[in-house]
Amino acid sequence: MEDFSFRWDRKPVAEHFSFSRRPVGVFRLPHWKDLLWPREEHCLSEESVFWPPDGRCHQLLQRGPCNDTEWLVLVEDFPGSVAIKCRSRRCPCSPEEPQLCEVWHEGGGECADRCVVALAAEQEMLCRKGEQLLLSPFGVGVCGCRVHPPHARWHLDGACYALHTQGPCPTNHTFQWSPPTVRSLCVPSLCPAGLVLHSDGRCYAIGERGPCDENSTFVLESVDPACKPTVAVKRIFDMAPNRYLRRERQRNTILGSLRVRLRCDGGSCGNQAKKNNVFLPAREKRMMREDRARRYLKFLRSFSSGQGRRFE
Repeated sequence: MEDFSFRWDRKPVAEHFSFSRRPVGVFRLPHWKDLLWPREEHCLSEESVFWPPDGRCHQLLQRGPCNDTEWLVLVEDFPGSVAIKCRSRRCPCSPEEPQLCEVWHEGGGECADRCVVALAAEQEMLCRKGEQLLLSPFGVGVCGCRVHPPHARWHLDGACYALHTQGPCPTNHTFQWSPPTVRSLCVPSLCPAGLVLHSDGRCYAIGERGPCDENSTFVLESVDPACKPTVAVKRIFDMAPNRYLRRERQRNTILGSLRVRLRCDGGSCGNQAKKNNVFLPAREKRMMREDRARRYLKFLRSFSSGQGRRFE
């Protein structure tokens, strides 16, 4: 049985442990070269962190095990040492007005640290065209491509462009995202300008009914277009006594859409990898889980020490 009452100083895999104890209640994020405890590895492979007091996995930038006004974030208390802590949310984010959700921006230089509307970062010249503020695992805003409508970065000029448009591409080509290669590319256009190709092989306008049923709208909220239910009236259970819990879930969904995400090549991590895992031998599953965990650790630590204010 693993003992998590103290966090031990750990050395890279090739070395032995050192046994200097950490104070109770301080839970450190391991280095990607460290030996990982099984439960720790499991959580990290699911893009969560392990919280010893309750023995559960929790996503960062959510309330998780914290108090009502707090969320779970990473904190770098000194270079190279990253802790997992509950911290007060400094900026407002109302589920009723997600477009006004604010993110903490560390200005640096002459610019003061302050809360900034995530979608207004481009207008305030904090980010470049086609960008907005996204939440890093440390709860701090970094510039990244706009989420709605989905944008992607073009490797030739480093700028963000809207998907399913011409973007930086030549005439009669469309700017697309390729999950297998984890990069954007230009492909020959199959639809007239302003229309988007659906899986049924036909072209439809975004924001209209298109191929959807009478209660849905054809929208572009991710890489591929899809049908989304249209809520025309407020439902009676929206006013039920458990509305606080529902508001918390809605806020978590909004904050989740604002967080930077780990992109994996060739489907080697995430849900697709787990689906492909079903018929693999136990040893290979274990190796893939460890690989996902270490990828996620590298991703989390890439935001420490103020490394970059722009998410690629």
